[in-house]
Amino acid sequence: MKRRAERHEIILELVRANGFAAIDELARACDISGQTVRRDLSELEAQGLIQKYHGGASWAGQAPKPSYALRSATHVEEKQIVARLVARLVNDDASLYLAGGSTLALVAKELAARNRLFIVTNNLQAGLALYENDTLRVMVAGGMIRSESGSLTGEDTLKVIRRFMLDFAIISASGITADGTILERDQEVVAPITEMSATSRKVILAIDGSKFSDVGTIKSGWIGDVDTLVCDVIPPAGILRLCKENNVTVVTPEALSEGTALTS
Repeated sequence: MKRRAERHEIILELVRANGFAAIDELARACDISGQTVRRDLSELEAQGLIQKYHGGASWAGQAPKPSYALRSATHVEEKQIVARLVARLVNDDASLYLAGGSTLALVAKELAARNRLFIVTNNLQAGLALYENDTLRVMVAGGMIRSESGSLTGEDTLKVIRRFMLDFAIISASGITADGTILERDQEVVAPITEMSATSRKVILAIDGSKFSDVGTIKSGWIGDVDTLVCDVIPPAGILRLCKENNVTVVTPEALSEGTALTS
């Protein structure tokens, strides 16, 4: 069971995002009973953040700043699909960067069963997922912890990243605009992403379908600058066109089931 503060963050985000969230949906997201959800809703209603109803709750407050616990509990199935697809692109004996965020923490769990990888990461949860495999060499780049993304940032982080030229940089994003601009919510996580991309031979962007919106305000790159886009769904037509024009390989479950990656 998640701690109360974590549950409250998850509940607030789901209610804010959808306008209304049902008791059953909130119970699944928080891994708790309906009775506990109702108690949490009563506490949040007392704070003026939500309006409680018999079957759920609606939004009544200002949008909370998303935390890592909240993000990691949303779109979990979609992120797991993306993680499995990304892992299929990485051969044993490869070297790679793994950026921060909940999607790439799931990628790390998939890679934890592989052999002889060399991984440099500023993702705390990724480091925890990888450390028990003795065949892997894992370097966690130290720095300041960003609670929203589970990332380590700052000059100490960048010094580690700049020491290497690796096969892959596996990055994610908060959102992608219709013109292919890659966005983040947190200015501090952009520099590690940029350095990883600049010092790798190939860049893999791993996102779920919810990211095809203007989520975030900080530019971290452009879709045409990555080598491979991995997603749980086929991207919008405009993004597919940009990928084709810029030789970006698109990997989705549909593409792999057909034995080929999409480029148009």
